[in-house]
Amino acid sequence: MIEDLGRKYNRIRQEAITQEISEIVSGMEG
Repeated sequence: MIEDLGRKYNRIRQEAITQEISEIVSGMEG
């Protein structure tokens, strides 16, 4: 139960970080 929750949290955090990075990169390019 707790392990599953941790995995889900890590995936959500990873997606948020990826989105942030892509936004920063596109902002630098623009």
